[in-house]
Amino acid sequence: MTVRLSVTAEPDIRESGEVSAVIASLSSALWWREGDADLVAVSGGVGWTERVEAHITAGARGILVVEPVAVTAEQLARVRARCAVPVVIEWPYVVDPALAMVVPDPLVVVASGDLIECRMVVPVHTQLERTLVGHLAFARSALGSAFATARALEWSEHGYTVLARIADGRRCLLTAAATGTQPPHAAVRFVADCGEIELTVPEAHLGRAARLSVETAKGIQLVPIMYERAHRAPWRRLHALVARGAKSSDLGDFGGESSLAWGITGTA
Repeated sequence: MTVRLSVTAEPDIRESGEVSAVIASLSSALWWREGDADLVAVSGGVGWTERVEAHITAGARGILVVEPVAVTAEQLARVRARCAVPVVIEWPYVVDPALAMVVPDPLVVVASGDLIECRMVVPVHTQLERTLVGHLAFARSALGSAFATARALEWSEHGYTVLARIADGRRCLLTAAATGTQPPHAAVRFVADCGEIELTVPEAHLGRAARLSVETAKGIQLVPIMYERAHRAPWRRLHALVARGAKSSDLGDFGGESSLAWGITGTA
């Protein structure tokens, strides 16, 4: 029998309407409640770690943080020490089900030793310091490994180029462009002598499935992709963690990405 958990959200998240849409689609597991609730959606703007602590103190059983800004190691350590409940972080593109189809592909294993590119297109005037943290999270999800180091090759208000390295030595070039000439999206490309794989994930509100193409000597093949509304996946995951009484690794993963972003931008 499915455990139904109550949900509430901070005002700016509530105004977006996304939480209401998710609850409507997962009504057998979630229901809306004003005030204190089992699960709380927290905006990832400045001060999010303090607000997470406050919600936990108030009795929240699970927290969803939406696009958190980078924080100092001290801030993160404090909130992690207080977190006896699961915390799930929601990033654009990271929860797309197509990402799970990239890492296990045999061609990816070969290609990972050659060239890996991960790019994002974001709207003009986007805060790129915040984009970078989510960009690192997207790349980690696609590669199946966290980054050990990262350094900026180029940085301006129009975009950036960052070279990141995984602990096993593989390198990934992360590029972002702030432009109005293309729709926002994220993509990752693996290139090797034997072929190429490219995954392109559209913006969540477009309601379109990702595009996964595999190119070999035999030609280009488009791989069928399942689609799920992006905002549902983190809520389903948080519900499952709370129902099982399990923890999550999201804050630990975020710590590594936040530290790398902080080292590049000096912004938390």
